[in-house]
Amino acid sequence: MLIGGDSSRMGTDKATFEVDGVAMANRVAAAAVDAGANEILMIGGTQARAKKLTGTWKKDAFPGEGPLGGVITALASEVVAAINGM
Repeated sequence: MLIGGDSSRMGTDKATFEVDGVAMANRVAAAAVDAGANEILMIGGTQARAKKLTGTWKKDAFPGEGPLGGVITALASEVVAAINGM
């Protein structure tokens, strides 16, 4: 799950923005778990932001490069984890 971004159009952090008392990122995490996900990987943002949310946080390896940088970070993280688990 990508939790970075400037939220420049929205004007407030989307990941921690609450709807009916639940952070939007936590809603996404809950839906993923309900769909069978075993782990929630959050990419981007700050560790302080991630501590308010459910999941494992990884620093974006390509900050400022948009969503693709976060996707590459996530894929690289999972590939390394798979190799280490062999």
